[in-house]
Amino acid sequence: MSQENEKFAAPAPDETPAQKIARLREKAELQAAQEFNEDAVYAKLLAEAREAEVAKIARPTVDLPTDSSGFAKVYDWLEIFESQNPQDLTYVPLGIGGFTIKVPRGKKVAIPHAFIEDCLALAFEARLVKLPSGGYSLRPNHRFPYRVHGPATEAEYQKFIAEQKLQEQRETAQAG
Repeated sequence: MSQENEKFAAPAPDETPAQKIARLREKAELQAAQEFNEDAVYAKLLAEAREAEVAKIARPTVDLPTDSSGFAKVYDWLEIFESQNPQDLTYVPLGIGGFTIKVPRGKKVAIPHAFIEDCLALAFEARLVKLPSGGYSLRPNHRFPYRVHGPATEAEYQKFIAEQKLQEQRETAQAG
């Protein structure tokens, strides 16, 4: 038995708990130093670094400026005018790629700009118009007349969405 191992072999009969902890700590440090293999540690760190590099290449992260629904973080304040037709819904359903929102008529709302650009701006219907010459003509007309009141910030949009969710919860609680 080496002199170092004899030192840790048996506790002294009058050893205090603090001395025992110090002795065991010293023994653990000595054993760790003896077991430490610099080449093995380096090989492990190198393997981890290689895995990290492969992960970067395999799954490139693209930070697109989109919200949780996948739309660009560009928002507008919008008002869709009330309909003259009493059979029309009180809201206008707007959908992009299977994602649909209901925009109430006659209220100023914050929505992603994509719904204005891809839905409302392209929603036309043909109107029959009497010409001064006595004939008729079909003319394109916006299906849902609307006004954009200007851009909305992301904070305004998030606040608006939170208010809508609270209103929905209140209405659901009252109905129940």
